[in-house]
Amino acid sequence: MKNINRKAIMQRAHEIAKKCTGDYYARLSLGLSQAWMEAKKVVKVIVNTYRELIGKYTIALHANGQLIVPNNSKLSDKERNMLVAAKPRLIAELKLINREKEEEARRRINPNYDANRKAKFDEAKATGEPVLLRRWSTGCCDSREECSMDIHYEWAMPDGTTKHDWNHTW
Repeated sequence: MKNINRKAIMQRAHEIAKKCTGDYYARLSLGLSQAWMEAKKVVKVIVNTYRELIGKYTIALHANGQLIVPNNSKLSDKERNMLVAAKPRLIAELKLINREKEEEARRRINPNYDANRKAKFDEAKATGEPVLLRRWSTGCCDSREECSMDIHYEWAMPDGTTKHDWNHTW
């Protein structure tokens, strides 16, 4: 849990421990347990709030990593400030949601998706060369380019990671 402030958790644990009676280390242990539960609950609420905003205003993620919020969205000031303040976390959550949707769609279309993907990673590891996982087309991702379509490639790398490349078509 990278986004949890450990100092704040420790301070909260001491607050809880001071309100209890008995051995201080036992109280502190109890306070730490409770503070961690509170922190995890807050993080879960925040993530759910992001997901609600994403669904409510059809916020999307452009291929270049920018947030897309429709102009006709009627965001309240509170929601707009939340989006601005939490942009990196919101982008990460959108990427996760998109990845989940893509994986589910691929599994529905191709029941052998996982086995095929693993075979391609094994081939990349054995040959030491990238292996093409998939190829697709989208509208141009860069407004500065004068093309109408991009061709995207996802590669299985020998180290077990994936790499995403794309080319503009002119």
